[in-house]
Amino acid sequence: MENGNDTKLNIQMPSEKEILKERRRLQYGKEYRKVLATTIYTILVVAAIAILIVTLVLPVLQVSGNSMEPTFKDGDVVLLIRTEKLETGDICGFYWNNKLLLKRVIGTPGDIIKMDASGNIYVNDFLLDESYISEKAYGECCNIEFP
Repeated sequence: MENGNDTKLNIQMPSEKEILKERRRLQYGKEYRKVLATTIYTILVVAAIAILIVTLVLPVLQVSGNSMEPTFKDGDVVLLIRTEKLETGDICGFYWNNKLLLKRVIGTPGDIIKMDASGNIYVNDFLLDESYISEKAYGECCNIEFP
């Protein structure tokens, strides 16, 4: 060497076995990243579909209050199914005054609902069997006057 430095670089070429091993390592890393990306993508798609179903078709809510006791108690979690057709005895959820209410359907369009002074409910002049209630009540702040 012209600059008077006697150091020699000792560079060895990798063997064929080492080259194959390194190629396999790089290929494994590439496949691992591909599988990881696919898995994350799949989880995100499934989560998005689940959120859409829960939001649009099967809303989940927590009961607050005791108006539906003993069927539902305060704090129970309920899964609702959206439908247009309601029948007598169904429990439905609806918004009223910016509050979500759960109530039982006792009549459908065309039915005549009457309540006597004892709290008995009549649907089309037939006494409604309310085996799901423990005691009859008019509700809070009721100012109904009976003839």
